[in-house]
Amino acid sequence: MPQFRQSALASALLGCMLSHADLSAAASALTLDPIEVAGKRANQLRPAMPEVKKAKIYLGKKTTLVDIRQQPAINNANPRQLFAQVPGVFVSDQFGQGHWNLGWRGLGDPHESEFTTVMMNGIPIMSDWMTYNTLLWAPPLQRVANVEVTFGGAGLLSGPQPGPHINLVMRSPQLNSDVALRSDFTLGGFGFRSNYNEIGGGGERFAYLLSSDYRRSNGERVRGGYRVQSAMGTVLFQETEEARWLLDLNAYQSFNKEPGRLSLAQWQGNPDLSIRPFDDFRIQRLQASLTHERRLSEDTLIDAKGWFGYHDRWSRRAGTVLPGQPTPGFTTFDRQQFQFAGFDARMAHQWGSENTLTGGVVLYRSDSPRSQGRAADVRAPAQTTLRFLQERDSSYSALFFENAFRFGNFSIVPSVRTERLTLAVNESTRLASLRRPAIQRDFSRSKTLLGLGLSQRFSENLEAYGNISQGYRPMRFDDIANPTAETLASNDPGLSASLSTELGLRGTPLVGLVIDASLFRINFDDKIEQRLVGVSDLIRINSGDARHQGLDLSTSYDLFANQSRKDSLKLFASNTWLNAQITRSVDPNLLGKRPQFAPNYQARAGLIYAGENGAKAMLSGSFSASQFWQDSNLARGTGAAFLPAKIPSFQVFDLSGEYPLGERFLLSAGVDNLSDKRYFSRIRTDGIEPAPGRFAYVGLRINL
Repeated sequence: MPQFRQSALASALLGCMLSHADLSAAASALTLDPIEVAGKRANQLRPAMPEVKKAKIYLGKKTTLVDIRQQPAINNANPRQLFAQVPGVFVSDQFGQGHWNLGWRGLGDPHESEFTTVMMNGIPIMSDWMTYNTLLWAPPLQRVANVEVTFGGAGLLSGPQPGPHINLVMRSPQLNSDVALRSDFTLGGFGFRSNYNEIGGGGERFAYLLSSDYRRSNGERVRGGYRVQSAMGTVLFQETEEARWLLDLNAYQSFNKEPGRLSLAQWQGNPDLSIRPFDDFRIQRLQASLTHERRLSEDTLIDAKGWFGYHDRWSRRAGTVLPGQPTPGFTTFDRQQFQFAGFDARMAHQWGSENTLTGGVVLYRSDSPRSQGRAADVRAPAQTTLRFLQERDSSYSALFFENAFRFGNFSIVPSVRTERLTLAVNESTRLASLRRPAIQRDFSRSKTLLGLGLSQRFSENLEAYGNISQGYRPMRFDDIANPTAETLASNDPGLSASLSTELGLRGTPLVGLVIDASLFRINFDDKIEQRLVGVSDLIRINSGDARHQGLDLSTSYDLFANQSRKDSLKLFASNTWLNAQITRSVDPNLLGKRPQFAPNYQARAGLIYAGENGAKAMLSGSFSASQFWQDSNLARGTGAAFLPAKIPSFQVFDLSGEYPLGERFLLSAGVDNLSDKRYFSRIRTDGIEPAPGRFAYVGLRINL
């Protein structure tokens, strides 16, 4: 779709939704009653997912369920607070909004969360689900109700990627509710301003929930600011007691200035330094989805989702400008567009006395042209000359089945999923400096994944679980047709495969105590890397294998659980001990080394208070051991361009709270990076990404 049509549509949707003020603070998630798979026994062991939710089986898998509404509202969109109670997920800090850099158990570079799948109400929100699995936007966290995380076995439930699947469950419209409005105003350091609004209500069969979000900041670093606008609308139609429809519309746009990454000397001298004064990054996204849930009988439920949308990634980058240096002679524009559509239909059927069968199909397609151009004016709004143009498309299909066999307190859950992925590239304009011919190729891969889950209940409050599951990482377009490289015609890498094994114990052995501990091992084989052939020719190959193993431990304890009071004071901790090693490589110098971004220890711990009067407070700390940022475990560069081999260990604390002032007002405040720790958790080949320093904010919510 042409750019002006997309911009007009985004502006229209944003405009109509931003004209509404607020949303229902009391709106809670509405779901059909789940199929009862175990009649007389409890179906939930907190903090895990239920054994079966709608048409997905979580029995025999490691899962985490976090109710975000139990902690203070996250007015500043800080993902550290969102994932504070989730073990194994590493947040690589970056100033700005919409960019989440999530890693997990040392699998790959956390840059833009490429090894993780993030969903919203069960629908992927990555730039492109298969070929550009990056997370460059996120919904406002005030709208999030729960965070559902599935670890090993996630690929058999929701598609590929060896890492976890994170599902953001949004608050839904509420039937039989009066019109309610809410407006959150927040001010903070570095010129931060935020306004979140929502309005909602409902009758016996129809309900709606509309929200808008606006955030901006000047940035801690010179020319490091951002601006974010988004709007969401959800309409619920309750057809009958056994069936409902949900229509969701989402619009998002962000603009980030990019001050540039630094060398070690620059970071030590002034971590707020800006060295790229002309670089900008923009995201626009529109998405619509329709969900239908219907209970066909007492034992059978269907859950179907269809979605389509448009995602536009645009950047303007002129390069580094140090003090005293002249303005660059040109700027480069890079644009990737994605028009996508997907369909996910699945069914759950209870058979026999306690067994549950699920199955379904997924279809997905995207068209994603990529172009790059240049302009002589570094401040130019658009390119004047075209460097290259690639027409790209992909299609994906999957068929899957899973069955929970129950034998008293022991359960076995076998799973199978067969998938096919096809990529096509038509390079109509090739980069003039390249010697290779224009790329005109199709690539197809088929993969069958198997999994097995086990569960042994010792009591209503204690369960042992085990899981062994296959997964893989889909090919990206750059793996098969890099537009800026002298890629050989023989370039044809295979899929990177994973085998995840988990054995754990979870439950609530004591009143107020919740625990989940597991041993894990991940074999990640045939990692795709770029290799030089001869003087300048390149090829992407399956370069080697790695082994990641360790222990996850998450626990919480309510100090007031045994007292006759209605408030709570919860201590929580989530920890990961990791031993990772490269076990095979085409480069013998890498054998036995620790993979990039794989610290041997990560931890989060904190305290959450929830008062009877609605007051809430949370203090959380994030801790990480040192880690290498390259598989080589070596430093890079010399002199003023030197980058260290390791990211040093760090610890950072966040504090937030809210206090009701009567029924209509709520005061909130918080401090991120409470001790003003100067650190970094990201290094890439172009330098160090400084983490944000201390950031304080205060806000007021108005409920009408």
